[in-house]
Amino acid sequence: MEKRGKSGGMMLHYVEYDNGNPEWVVCLHAICTGHFIFKGQLACLSEKFNVLLIDLPAHYGSGDVEVDYADPFRHTTRLVLEVLDAVGIKKAHFVGISLGSIVAHTIMMHHPERVNRVVLGGAVIRFPTISNRILAATLFLFPVLSHRFVFLSLMYYMMPKRHHLSVNRQIWEGGRNIKRKAFIGWVRALHTLDRVLPLEALDQLEIPRLFISGEEDHSILPGLLPYTDVSIIPGCGHMVNMEQADLFNQKMMPFLMEEV
Repeated sequence: MEKRGKSGGMMLHYVEYDNGNPEWVVCLHAICTGHFIFKGQLACLSEKFNVLLIDLPAHYGSGDVEVDYADPFRHTTRLVLEVLDAVGIKKAHFVGISLGSIVAHTIMMHHPERVNRVVLGGAVIRFPTISNRILAATLFLFPVLSHRFVFLSLMYYMMPKRHHLSVNRQIWEGGRNIKRKAFIGWVRALHTLDRVLPLEALDQLEIPRLFISGEEDHSILPGLLPYTDVSIIPGCGHMVNMEQADLFNQKMMPFLMEEV
């Protein structure tokens, strides 16, 4: 049964599918997107789990929710857990894509009692040097360029190939209305990864994790490979769960069901 919720104030927008199953999966989306990116996962997840899709602050259905950019990831974590409390979820599996992977890791580090297993697609742990330089350059471009132009440019930098075009269009249609202040704030937040996700803390996590990345994720994958084993999907870019939904699901479902 689908149920949409938002209790006003700073509560995030969410979509709840309570199918009467004993366990929940919480899905956290990428930057400049929304819960719509999990369309390809909803059917298979709903067969075995209850599903909670959350729009992160300043994104999509939560576009009016302000972000504390002094500590955006911890703030976002608190808002996500408020939604879980409102729905009555004490502990859940998490599926995080890109930005959602950072939020999921933050929850794992500071609230491990709320987490069962975690699937991380296009996971962001460290940016390779070239991606760091491009992100830094965008901060100098904001005063003279539209944030939508910068958003579009970054999107095509991350997924430049012809077969990425369909996903790029979906992301643009769903995410182009992000406000300028929010977009700049989240781009700045990505520069704090060293502080937000210290590698020694990530190495000490005992919660089962599955990393899934696209072979063509040139802007993220090089920074991930030195630190963990990654399940790589060939011929696929950054938004792996959208571009190759069936293959992503084939890796995700056995892991969440503890069959691997």
